[in-house]
Amino acid sequence: IWAGWVFRKKIIIHQQDIRPTLSNKLCSWCASKITVSFEKSLSDYPKEKTEWIGNPVRDALLGANADISREKFGFRSDQPIILITGGSSGSKALNEWVWKNLGALCAQFQILHLTGKDKSSPNIKHENYHQIEFLGGDMFHALALADMVISRAGISIITELSFLGKVAVIIPLPGTHQEDNAFFVEEAHAGIVYRQDKLDSHVARDIVNLLHSQDERTRLSRAISGLMKKGGREQMIEIISEYESK
Repeated sequence: IWAGWVFRKKIIIHQQDIRPTLSNKLCSWCASKITVSFEKSLSDYPKEKTEWIGNPVRDALLGANADISREKFGFRSDQPIILITGGSSGSKALNEWVWKNLGALCAQFQILHLTGKDKSSPNIKHENYHQIEFLGGDMFHALALADMVISRAGISIITELSFLGKVAVIIPLPGTHQEDNAFFVEEAHAGIVYRQDKLDSHVARDIVNLLHSQDERTRLSRAISGLMKKGGREQMIEIISEYESK
């Protein structure tokens, strides 16, 4: 970025998470434009060049279809589906919790579990349990089919959950910016948040009860739908186009 500034290039930086990153703070002085995902982040950067646009979502999400996605993964339509993901690299703690509570979860629900590369367990089997190490470009299919998503608190997944209105159980990575993101979700009553060190059989029972409560699921879906500002992708394209023409 600094090299671009030396050569008089227009610099646009985007602050995704609530907690400002050191790299963005260091580069903010040379940026032509700064965009942020959250309104409260406007105060972290120079007012005259900072704009709240929300967080852009992938094109693929725009055409996500639950019926097509269920067929792709071989899921039935007679039981709810829980998507469990520990992020792109997976989560050992989350995986172990899933496997310990698989009986309770799979008794009434279908599970799509993204374990992370080299973190799957071939010995864990159940007719309602599907484990995949990594999905990549097909992640939008997994999100589309899910009735509930259990995930980390990266801002990209939170944005996508908001865009799709998914019932969310959030388990932030301890000691990271994800805890700030999770607090934002919890404060808005838009998801259920658990600390990683509190994962136990009681959490599994809470999840079963939640999936049986249509009223609570509807409330959470509405709340998370309004959590993130929409239109970030379109606004980002407009901003880039504007600075390209200058």
